[in-house]
Amino acid sequence: MKGIVYRAVRQMRRVAATQGPPAFLLASMVLMSAAVSQPARAATLNAQGKVIWNQLYNSGMIQALTWKVTQTRGRPALKHAGKLSPYRGVKPPKAMALCVHWSKATATHVPVVGFYYWYASPAAATRSLANCRRVHEPKGCRCALFDRNDRNVLAVPEAVMRRLGGLQ
Repeated sequence: MKGIVYRAVRQMRRVAATQGPPAFLLASMVLMSAAVSQPARAATLNAQGKVIWNQLYNSGMIQALTWKVTQTRGRPALKHAGKLSPYRGVKPPKAMALCVHWSKATATHVPVVGFYYWYASPAAATRSLANCRRVHEPKGCRCALFDRNDRNVLAVPEAVMRRLGGLQ
């Protein structure tokens, strides 16, 4: 736990130095909530856990990328309304957060309630996660950052990974 908090504080300082106080406050809320939940990262997983981690990522991303965009914000986003998510086609920096029911997750499937992505901003991960929480968590799910710049950054809650048999 101490190492997670240390990394979160270090990241918050970087955000404050590069993006100013408002971004620092938002980043600190997001990073500290992630530190408290103690997610299982790829480094702590056994061989089966790494397979499960990738399958959960793929399951979530397939669901999000095959849904049509229903909520848009701002003029550039209006062109995506009613179409499949263009997330894979936009240039980095970008990030996608998904709201999932972890209690119903299996080793090969994670039930996704909604998603939120942000792009063309260095704060894409922070914004996508914060907006996912604002829009989707009232529906009873938990938001998690799944993808950053087309890379798997999923942090599965430790209790879920333990239940699925993926921890060392």
